[in-house]
Amino acid sequence: MRYYILVSLFLISLLANGQYRFSDLDYIEIKSYLGAEFGYPKNQKFELINEDCDKLNNECYDFGDHLWLLGKWEINKDEYLEFYFSEGSSDDPQIVVVLNDEVVLESFGNIFHIKGLTLYVEGNANSYFDIKRKYVFENKEFKEIKQPYYYIGIKGKLNYPISLYKSENFLQKIADLPKGYEIEIILGKTEGKYNELESILIKSEFGLLGWYNFKNNLSNDESIIDEFYFNGD
Repeated sequence: MRYYILVSLFLISLLANGQYRFSDLDYIEIKSYLGAEFGYPKNQKFELINEDCDKLNNECYDFGDHLWLLGKWEINKDEYLEFYFSEGSSDDPQIVVVLNDEVVLESFGNIFHIKGLTLYVEGNANSYFDIKRKYVFENKEFKEIKQPYYYIGIKGKLNYPISLYKSENFLQKIADLPKGYEIEIILGKTEGKYNELESILIKSEFGLLGWYNFKNNLSNDESIIDEFYFNGD
């Protein structure tokens, strides 16, 4: 009996921590060793393809890197958004969207949810954590719906002492946390063209919340916690 209870709890945990799925989409695996997948609409405007471009005869955009053609979404008569998956030059998975033989979006990730002219992207690729993004197609381009912060939710023990501050100007100190202290990284804020991580909101074991100047930590060779490291070049 105890064995079955443990197995049940394990399965429940997997379901609770699994990826988000939209109920109106079908999901299938992209044929890549990186384990990518995407959800697509049950809609006559979307043509599912999910094929290696090497097997298609000159039907794919010349991106430079190896591509999979996921499918096409008709936006007007004889005009389509083409959705591609790329493993990148060094295992940097991303989605590439092409319109009229021009790239209108490149976004790192390995799980994609295509909902017509809205696209959701998630995955830890060229980043420190699983970044979940939303894009909307307007005026012939995809624009990200910017969030004030990205949710992180990663726990671990500090590899070196840090200080937490009341705000992102890092003037009023809240607490000093020693090496080996367990923390949870709650939120992250990115800035700039490449969405570089600049500050993170941390919760202490006691429950105190405070900001840490992550940008100033980039010269440190050791990660703040083992579970939080840059997954990319």
